[in-house]
Amino acid sequence: DFDNEDILFRARLKYYENDYQGAYEDYLNVENIPKNDFYKFHLITRAKTSFLLNKFDEAIEDFEQYIEVVEENAESYFYISRSKQSLGDYEGALIAINKAIEIVPNNDDYFFQKGLIYEDLEDYKKAFSYINKAIEINPNDYFKFYRQGFAYGSNNQFDLALIAINKSISLNDKFIPALIERAYINRKLGDIQGEKEDYLKVLGIDPQNSDALNDLGVIYYNSGELLNALEYYKRAYKSDPESIVTIVNLGDVLIDLDKTEEGCEYYKKAATLGDDEAKALVQENCN
Repeated sequence: DFDNEDILFRARLKYYENDYQGAYEDYLNVENIPKNDFYKFHLITRAKTSFLLNKFDEAIEDFEQYIEVVEENAESYFYISRSKQSLGDYEGALIAINKAIEIVPNNDDYFFQKGLIYEDLEDYKKAFSYINKAIEINPNDYFKFYRQGFAYGSNNQFDLALIAINKSISLNDKFIPALIERAYINRKLGDIQGEKEDYLKVLGIDPQNSDALNDLGVIYYNSGELLNALEYYKRAYKSDPESIVTIVNLGDVLIDLDKTEEGCEYYKKAATLGDDEAKALVQENCN
């Protein structure tokens, strides 16, 4: 059908232009993509579009249809695994990724995915095993070292976490999540200067990064440098005015600076956003 052909072509074009919502809406206008080999690239593209829009049930349905109609392939099982993981179906996610590994037994992304599932299950021994296997296959992927460090940190193995995160940053020193994770690890290891330096590096890349701004404020607040803390909290608030943590921090530092009325305004704002701690602070400080 010409109309369907036209819609399918347009949808695929939007997908490659990263207009996933537009592609998805076009695919909705095609009731059934014909089940034959010629249309297989449309079926797989629709499946990936649904996945990228977090429509995981629809993605699973399309990937499973692709396996049934076209071919059994590792990539489809990989996406099915990620979709089921996102839906909290960890057993199904493991079954799917194991099928992917059976088909392509030496793919770093597939072992990495298996490790992430076990990380979600808080089985860190298995998580480390599969993440490490992925890194062994591909030792040049900064993101995998980042997630390895994140997993070690989640298991309170901060020395090992720091080694992994340092490797990630050595491969990509502009990757903000790794810099923020290293700042967190440095804090846990008692290296406050290292934490501060990492947050400043983040701001050198993204001057509006609200996490770095807020946490620099915390560093200054804890060291008694209240005016510096106030400056960073205000910058963080400007960047993310809905962050309850930053709003409460602003209230704290203003109260400590004897600016009770102004501090209470921030406590009240946090309370209206549903924060129980802020409600208690309002009662305690703002009568």
